[in-house]
Amino acid sequence: MKFITLAAAAAAALVSTAASANDVSGFRVEAIAGWDQVRLSGEGNKSGFAYGAGIGYDIPVGATVSVGVDAELSGSTAKLRESLRGEFFEVKAGRDIYVGGRVTGKVADNVAVYAKAGYTNARLSTSSNIPGFDDLSGNGGGFRLGAGAQYLLGNGAYVGGEYRYSNYESDFSRNQIVATVGYRF
Repeated sequence: MKFITLAAAAAAALVSTAASANDVSGFRVEAIAGWDQVRLSGEGNKSGFAYGAGIGYDIPVGATVSVGVDAELSGSTAKLRESLRGEFFEVKAGRDIYVGGRVTGKVADNVAVYAKAGYTNARLSTSSNIPGFDDLSGNGGGFRLGAGAQYLLGNGAYVGGEYRYSNYESDFSRNQIVATVGYRF
């Protein structure tokens, strides 16, 4: 009888540990929305609305820890505009593609935290009504660092928040604070 009780307790502990690891592992999809501040050296900074979608896959490496990969496609409404005597010069933030890695840890029954790092590539476009100035667009590569937290709602769903800093070539950087809504399969 003692053996059956011990075996049942051990099985329950294993199932509980596996369930904890599964809360922060597997394939996931998420939507993001929030604040985006674009900074151009010498031109100042401007805020806008960031929006997009991401996917990822996390592999458990412990009872409550996983490592994974992230990919994201996002956009922004941020733009810098300078006007003087009827002429203007404008720089708009465009699409942003991110690919990186992340480490996630479950810190409470329904709470997970994570840190991420990776490569990001953003598009900027310029326009102007200044004579002789051609409208341009180009891509800049760089790195992103971020940290966030998720509240696990159950059945794979979660909500969260994330801060991220991205630094691109040509003295272009951005700070973002975004909310996430996702589902883990």
